[in-house]
Amino acid sequence: MMLKVGGMKLFLMKGLLFLRWAWLCLAACGGKVELHTERRGVIYSPSWPLNYPAGVNCSWNIQGNRGEVITISFHSFDVEESGGCRGDWLLLGPTWKDEYRVCGSTLPPPFISSRGAVWLHFHSQANSSGQAQGFRLSYIRSE
Repeated sequence: MMLKVGGMKLFLMKGLLFLRWAWLCLAACGGKVELHTERRGVIYSPSWPLNYPAGVNCSWNIQGNRGEVITISFHSFDVEESGGCRGDWLLLGPTWKDEYRVCGSTLPPPFISSRGAVWLHFHSQANSSGQAQGFRLSYIRSE
């Protein structure tokens, strides 16, 4: 299904929203945290399955109940590699103080948190090459 909003063309396929031009995805990540409270779900980098754009910052919060375990499994991972993941990166953590930063093209192992919540933050530099696809991950909450 295609929707036209102003000059933008939006494509809705099986509950996923795709924008015609990748640069339009910048607005979806600009300063807002996307909250996920469902028992299970899927999170994609901007423009997935196309290469992600340069200069984006995206945040997601998977919120469960106290004592729940949240398991994140990576199905695809390609984030431009840099020394110490200082360029483009995906940050995961139960809190911002206890974090796990990843980049490169090696599929990360599952990330498991027993704190009932997980924060994710994706960053691509303004001068990123635009040659990396990004990531697709799924999560599940359990007791």
